[in-house]
Amino acid sequence: MSRLKDMSLPEVNSMVDFLDSLTIRVDDVEKLKEVPSWYRDIIRNVLQQHVPLVERLKVMQAFEKMGIRQKDIEKLSNDDELRRQVLALVQGYVEVVPVKHLIDFDKPFAVHDKNIPLSSENQLPNQVRGIWEWDPAKVQLFEDERQISGYYGIQGVDLQTLLIDKKVYNANLLDYLLKFPFLIPESWKDMEVHFWGTLYNGQFGDIVVRFLCFDRHGWGSGTHSVNRSFVAVQPVACWAE
Repeated sequence: MSRLKDMSLPEVNSMVDFLDSLTIRVDDVEKLKEVPSWYRDIIRNVLQQHVPLVERLKVMQAFEKMGIRQKDIEKLSNDDELRRQVLALVQGYVEVVPVKHLIDFDKPFAVHDKNIPLSSENQLPNQVRGIWEWDPAKVQLFEDERQISGYYGIQGVDLQTLLIDKKVYNANLLDYLLKFPFLIPESWKDMEVHFWGTLYNGQFGDIVVRFLCFDRHGWGSGTHSVNRSFVAVQPVACWAE
């Protein structure tokens, strides 16, 4: 295989066209001059189809598709017993028995990120109570017509009034789903699901409600002031009748 400096002009143009099709920019090439030598070695091995490295990259790609994160891999590498159990499962020596995920909706609300739960008499009266097994079919994502069709959505105080007659989920479900994010429906990734069953005194003096959201870091939660408007893709998690 010839070296780059020995390539003819047509070959150089062809290579440039190929790099352009991969959306590789001039800035990307310039950055290669600054990265450590081991980084350049990885790129060279990939381009030259270094089999062991390519196979490892395929495994990492498969992990990513399955939602396995770096901290999951680190946990496996540091736990011999867990690694043995996973290997036995993959090799077919054991079978998976589904775990029942039970959520206690009567558990006292905890302070979250300096946001203090309101007293029980200041919470919405009609909310999910008791201990229930997780079932996404039991969750209705409610949006008022003003959220769907109106540019400015609906004011939080007006939405709160509408929710008095609805059975809303509280933050105990939100925190449980954050603990076991694989339970969260894939369709929720494009929205902010609010849990109006728990209202907080926000750290800046307003009343807030927490919501579940997804970004490049994974699943997390945020807060939304009830004094602000609520627009499309900001539904309320309600009990599905």
